[in-house]
Amino acid sequence: MKRLAAGLCLLAALAACAPHPATTPAASPVAAPAAPQAPSSASPADDRPWEKRLSPATQFLSSYESMRPAIRSCLTHLAGKPADETAMLVGGTVLTWGQLKTTLERLDSLLPGLDRDPGLLAAHFTWIAADEDALLTGYYEPWIEASLTPRPDYPHPLYRSPGKGKKPSRAAIDFGGALKGRGYEIAWAKSLIDVFFLQVQGSG
Repeated sequence: MKRLAAGLCLLAALAACAPHPATTPAASPVAAPAAPQAPSSASPADDRPWEKRLSPATQFLSSYESMRPAIRSCLTHLAGKPADETAMLVGGTVLTWGQLKTTLERLDSLLPGLDRDPGLLAAHFTWIAADEDALLTGYYEPWIEASLTPRPDYPHPLYRSPGKGKKPSRAAIDFGGALKGRGYEIAWAKSLIDVFFLQVQGSG
């Protein structure tokens, strides 16, 4: 079966795409070597092939199957990219948008069997080690509980933009009631920490 070139950073980014509750810690990247050898972080006593030591749990996922929404979302994004243009340079290897899309499509098709046989990762993909100083980023979209009307258990308002002009500070809004009662409320959250995470990420 044709082997596909896959950047190590691709799988790490996929886990970051998956939605998590606001209190869930950010996922750390999956580490994998360029060849089927033990990752440097593995215990020397563990001599299993590296692909059998990869675990969705390191990405706060219950199974490989739970990666599907993130993969499908990425495929939708990649569908609009020129297939022949360079997407990334990993370890001296050029990968195009088309190759990334094909890789994700193959990964999507393998998900049902990966929890039973992680060796499929080694059988279907060529793994490329990222540079030591590679920067992996991901987008985190928090989910928070909110009410469309103020209630004792949902006391913290979420505001739409008050428009142009000088705006009050965040402290004045959250603790001084600078926008309270002016018709900018769109919902009310249970926790001010939830509001904070939503503000930091910019959406949710």
